[in-house]
Amino acid sequence: MRQLLVSDYDDTFYRTDEELEVNKVWVNRFVGEGNLFTFATGRSYESFKVWVEQCDLFYNYLILCNGAIILDHEAKLLWHQPLSDQLMAEVDLTMTSFKEDIINRKYCSPFKDSMRAEELESVDIVKVRFKEKKAAECFVATLNQCIS
Repeated sequence: MRQLLVSDYDDTFYRTDEELEVNKVWVNRFVGEGNLFTFATGRSYESFKVWVEQCDLFYNYLILCNGAIILDHEAKLLWHQPLSDQLMAEVDLTMTSFKEDIINRKYCSPFKDSMRAEELESVDIVKVRFKEKKAAECFVATLNQCIS
């Protein structure tokens, strides 16, 4: 019976260089037995592909941006869920009211990241870094009220 193994990357598959090498050997053996291996990460493709190339990582599929994007091993887009224009407007409006609390933001599409949403054909996820955890919690609560 064919099996599928899914792993996060940061602090799971990769914690130290030594563990990374052990995990790569294990994945190669696992896939060599006819199984499938997938990374699931909050990272975008643009961010993750650097590690794939630098560390020579193998995978059958990638689940990126906390599930918003799925690619195969050739980086072919299998699925993605862009944010609606209405939701993007709510996110942008909410970010405006929290601008003093935001360190930075990044908009992610299947193959490109940008600091500006208008530079992308579609936006699948918006990553926002806040100065303090409390501000992030308030932002999420405010956004939830707007979209409910």
